[in-house]
Amino acid sequence: MKIASLLAHYLYTNKKLDLTGIGTFLLDTNFVAETDNTKNKLVVLEGVSFLQDSAVKEDPVLIAYISSHTGKIKPLASSDLESHLELAKQFMNIGKP
Repeated sequence: MKIASLLAHYLYTNKKLDLTGIGTFLLDTNFVAETDNTKNKLVVLEGVSFLQDSAVKEDPVLIAYISSHTGKIKPLASSDLESHLELAKQFMNIGKP
């Protein structure tokens, strides 16, 4: 399973996702969702908020979650997440000095 889909599943399950150096995503417990008939997947229409905070630290529960779903040891899961987040930060900064 890819890191991005694991992060989405973690957010749906735990209602909170802390990403190191980026911030926190929160899922409102009263969110509106429906099933996408073509893919049979849950689509969130509203209820996700983001709090920017570059001081957010690595979440050991998230690392354990990634480790358990990928079969990788925790240090490798942590490294994979760090690499994924670094690429995301670089993508967000495209075109900025």
